[in-house]
Amino acid sequence: MAGPSSLLGEKMVSLSELRKMQVVSSDGKLLGTVEDACLTNKWAITGYTIKMDKAVAKSLGKPTPIFGAPRLEIAIDQIKSIGDKLVLAKPVNELGEHFSKHEGVYHISKFVKMQVVGTGGKVLGLVKDINLDRYSWKTPSLQIIVNREVMDHLKIKKPMFGKGGLTLSMTHVENIKDFVMLNTDHEGLARLLESAPIKGHTD
Repeated sequence: MAGPSSLLGEKMVSLSELRKMQVVSSDGKLLGTVEDACLTNKWAITGYTIKMDKAVAKSLGKPTPIFGAPRLEIAIDQIKSIGDKLVLAKPVNELGEHFSKHEGVYHISKFVKMQVVGTGGKVLGLVKDINLDRYSWKTPSLQIIVNREVMDHLKIKKPMFGKGGLTLSMTHVENIKDFVMLNTDHEGLARLLESAPIKGHTD
């Protein structure tokens, strides 16, 4: 299946932008909002978790919790497009079969505010956000808030206001469990910045 088309023509979207995006069925019914994305250990997106409107869930004959909202797990092959809204490929009356949990995946919101650690054991900063590719269903990069002493070492210009950071390719990520473990240390990042600058950002 081809990747979703974007009404905005933009390839990338961040998790923070995607979360709370309204989800619409193919026949125009508002179902709820995006809550999270599901990710394999190869950084591929398998689907999205949708925080459902209780009335819609009831109309599909699904039980609703007393507290909180029911969740709908949607695989990527059930998504038609992502633009101003996330549009599903099916009408609302065909969605009941998709109320199921994705197995063997991470919910990528757990990575936000996780510490980023280099090979030398140095904490480089915290994950601020995750970038998602609308077309390839990959997560090509992380947005990291960098510790100020590491910013000095990497020669990243400090912002006048807020916190400085950089966007780091997932090719530099070795593993993610309780921490984001890189396959390089801050010295290696400094060399990378000299040879092929990593995109900086501020918060």
